Amino acid sequence: MEIARQLLIFLLLSITQQTFAECLSDSIGQVYCSLGECAVDVIGQAHCSRYRHGGISVNSIGTVVCGKGKCITNNIGQVYCSKYEEGGAALNGIGQAMCGVGECVTNSIGQVYCSKVQGGGAAVNNIGQVKCYGGCEQGTNALCESTGQSYCDSTVGMN
Repeated sequence: MEIARQLLIFLLLSITQQTFAECLSDSIGQVYCSLGECAVDVIGQAHCSRYRHGGISVNSIGTVVCGKGKCITNNIGQVYCSKYEEGGAALNGIGQAMCGVGECVTNSIGQVYCSKVQGGGAAVNNIGQVKCYGGCEQGTNALCESTGQSYCDSTVGMN
């Protein structure tokens, strides 16, 4: 019975973690698809992350920035992304980007905590405490990078 239960849990987790290609249309109707997230820049061009779990965000001047992990725009319009595939990013209480190896969330007093496990989840409970798969660690800017467009693809158009 225990083996069947473990197999069921494994199958459910496998299904929920599947990522499918994201597709997006640019300003002239060209469709772009990628393994990671996609976004359109200020001039209408579509860009997509080259990474399966890659993130994307738009900075204060409308340029798309892609990363290996989740990306976030800070309080002054700069984009930071986790250095880790399946890594997380969140803003702390004063708008600074903090990153981790797993998903990151901000607690009720503005502190960022991230799962210690690459791809691990994190959530804030009803009293503002953070709970993480594999344990939590405080997010840090040292685990963020500002990559520009080096992790973006804009040449994956499809008709």
